[in-house]
Amino acid sequence: MERMTQEGLDLLGYGITIFDRDLNLVRFNQKFLELLGYPVELGKAGTPFEAFVRFNAEQGLYGDADIEDQIKRRIELAKSFTPHFFRRKAPNGVVVEIEGHPLSDGGFVTTYTDVTEGKSGRATANRLGRILDETSSEIYIFNARTLKFIQANRGARLNLGYSMVELGGMTPIDIKPEFNEARFRKMIELLVKGPARSLTFQTLHERKSGLKIPVELSLQYVAPIGEDPRFVAFVRDISDRKQAERDIREKSNLLETLNRVQSQYIATGEAFSLFEQILGETLTLTSSEYGYIGEVFYGDDGEPFLMTHAVSTAARKNMDHEKGGKAFLDLDTLVSSVIKDGCPVIVNNSEKCTPRAAKHFCKSGTKSSLASTRCPVAP
Repeated sequence: MERMTQEGLDLLGYGITIFDRDLNLVRFNQKFLELLGYPVELGKAGTPFEAFVRFNAEQGLYGDADIEDQIKRRIELAKSFTPHFFRRKAPNGVVVEIEGHPLSDGGFVTTYTDVTEGKSGRATANRLGRILDETSSEIYIFNARTLKFIQANRGARLNLGYSMVELGGMTPIDIKPEFNEARFRKMIELLVKGPARSLTFQTLHERKSGLKIPVELSLQYVAPIGEDPRFVAFVRDISDRKQAERDIREKSNLLETLNRVQSQYIATGEAFSLFEQILGETLTLTSSEYGYIGEVFYGDDGEPFLMTHAVSTAARKNMDHEKGGKAFLDLDTLVSSVIKDGCPVIVNNSEKCTPRAAKHFCKSGTKSSLASTRCPVAP
């Protein structure tokens, strides 16, 4: 398979390279070495990107500036993994059109097309288009003037749930609920008039189903000769990253709460104030509005009763705590199911959910322990 893959790459009429996130060469073909005049010893997997840049610098392709500074600047630029498109005249006189795009897992793929004496790169562009259409990353191309989508690759269409016919009548604003047209045009104007070659930002994309997902978007302005200018957008779903950030924040907040409560208890030794603060912090951390902290005791008859240590009696944003120490002897409520069976109960209308119904559902073995049909639950 390895040999077949390399033979296939070497049959292409244009050069191609793939560098990984560490800027080491993973794939290439002989056309790449031929077009740019690189020595054969550089043509092996694992060759660092720096080796190619150093060769170019020593050939004078970057001007007369200090070679080490030139190499450092270009490596830093490569580490940004942003789309790039330009032409370069190689030492052998060949004019090469170079187009690179970042990959979803890091690194980038670059194609090198001989455009000496006006050779057309249209066939190459078509082949590259087919390759990019099959990548898992979302790629969008839209008109710089009308903002209408020109093309969206397969990954983009699958993730949004729209066909290309549907997207053809839409603009990026239709899938970006955080933007209106005026704000979006003001942002992309930085690429049209400014020195920046690309722009990276985070926003939300709205799927056809209405689900909004966080994404990171890299945008580039492209103005091909003789064609309408356009924007190319590379989009990455960052839902997992956002969830990880939320988890870290919640754990950090919990740790801060524990430290704060512990310090207060050491300083005052007052239990009721401690429980009130714990309750308030717990409601905040869980985004809850009401709650209590209590302890279960058993009477002489063996029946449990609840002794509260802190109780919230108002909405969380304007909370008024009551001192604990109140005993609740009548537990013929949903609370009894939790105390006696240790089974969580989730309902959104406790008045219509009887303890018997909740207890029966809990004992049915369902892991989620949601209420039965007699207990309406949240969707």
